[in-house]
Amino acid sequence: MTFDKTQFMSRGDETARKPSAPSNLDSRFAFIEQAAVSIESVTGHQDWDRFLSYVQEAIERFETLADDAREMLCRPSVVNHDQMLAAKISLAEALSARTALEAVINLPKGIMETKEELIDEIKNLGTADKQAA
Repeated sequence: MTFDKTQFMSRGDETARKPSAPSNLDSRFAFIEQAAVSIESVTGHQDWDRFLSYVQEAIERFETLADDAREMLCRPSVVNHDQMLAAKISLAEALSARTALEAVINLPKGIMETKEELIDEIKNLGTADKQAA
C-alpha cells in the first residue's frame, strides 16, 4: 500500500491517540496483541512472500560462497598465506551474512512465540498480584 504526501499527513490525525493507563491485565498485553496482528497481516501479504524469496536466494548465494571458501581452504595446493587468509575472510563473511538473513526470515515466528510467552508471564504476574493482595 502506498501513500502520497497528503494521505500520509492526514493519516497522522487518525492514528494520534493518547495512551491510556493500564487498568487491568488485558490492557497490559494489548500492545503485544497489536504487534502480533501487524505481523500476521504483513506475513500473509504477497509482497512479504516475494521478499522472502529474495532473501532465500541471497542465503543460497552465501551458502555457495561459503562452500567455495571451504573448498579453497581444504585444497592442499593452496599454500599462499594471502589466498588462505582471503578464503577465511570470505568464509566468515558468507556465514555471517547467511546467519543474518536467516534471522530475518525467522523474525515473525520469533515475535509470535515471544508474544505467547509474554502473555503467559503477564497472566502469571496477574495471578501473583491477586494472591498477594
